[in-house]
Amino acid sequence: MTNDDNSDIQIRLGNLLSNRTNDTMKLERNCILKCYNIYSKFKENVLMKTPTKSTTIRFDENVLKLIHKQAALEGQTPTEFMREAVLEKLADSLDYRDAINNIRKAKGKTVSRDDVKKQLGM
Repeated sequence: MTNDDNSDIQIRLGNLLSNRTNDTMKLERNCILKCYNIYSKFKENVLMKTPTKSTTIRFDENVLKLIHKQAALEGQTPTEFMREAVLEKLADSLDYRDAINNIRKAKGKTVSRDDVKKQLGM
């Protein structure tokens, strides 16, 4: 990931969010960039540098044909398509686990949507 890539993403985000207030736009932009940067670092430091091992997944013929077809439509190899799907599922599972842990730590305390909007000046 180069600085030019990050700049391009910032410009695109700015264009997408231009209809919102400045404060809201800054908050959304920062959240999206933070997620993108976390993913980029994860991809760079974990996926690309970690020695990999192979595994076998068995699919029936119809499912395998769908995987190959969808991967081709997305410009990926079937292996890349399946790896991405597994990593997305893993990230979702870890996010869910973190959310559950945060709920437990909150001990029933919550903040209403209206209070969050007020804190953000919305």
